[in-house]
Amino acid sequence: MAKAKQVVSKIKPSIVQASTSQATDSVDEVKSTGRSFAKVPLYEGSALKNNLDDVAKQAILEMGYEEDVWVSNIKLTLGAAAIAVALYAQFGSGKFPACWWTVFACVASYALLTIALNVYTAHFEGEAFLVTKPRRAGDNGVTVFSKMQRYQENYTLVIADRKLKERQVSLPISVTEYFHEDGFMAEKRFQDATQKLLTAYETSDKVVPRSSMALKKRL
Repeated sequence: MAKAKQVVSKIKPSIVQASTSQATDSVDEVKSTGRSFAKVPLYEGSALKNNLDDVAKQAILEMGYEEDVWVSNIKLTLGAAAIAVALYAQFGSGKFPACWWTVFACVASYALLTIALNVYTAHFEGEAFLVTKPRRAGDNGVTVFSKMQRYQENYTLVIADRKLKERQVSLPISVTEYFHEDGFMAEKRFQDATQKLLTAYETSDKVVPRSSMALKKRL
């Protein structure tokens, strides 16, 4: 909690001193974008991260990318199948021990489905909060994920190729740059930063170093 208070203490003076171009007034953003967003508790790092993730996702989709829902659909299918097997083992297999073979088969199936779900998630999604379809011929689509340690103010947004994981661009920031002292987020400013990062990814036809501090300065 002491570390969380330190982060909040950094947010307040930073936002107060920020210029109008850096931290747009929350009410003006709601009017200009047509969106409303909830007040974020500054003591909750997960809430700060989730809000940044949501805005980044929306910003990327607005640039013409389409979310690959097939990844989520397969996860849901594997999860539903595992639940169905478990329910059948519990309620539809008859009386134990006469049906022990059926119960054994259900337990084995449940374990295999759970393993398949975990392997599939790790391979195709990982830590990503957005996986997109290829935007054009020869494109692989992108995965978007973020990093933020507990009780820390530093947040890193990463956009990477779905197949060439070493081709990626990242934007390391401090949450103090995008949240007002009243708990509202400077949404439009972070949308612009995300879209500039995506543009930098699109215009690069080679592997981009993981560290992109120079890119941050341009943004």
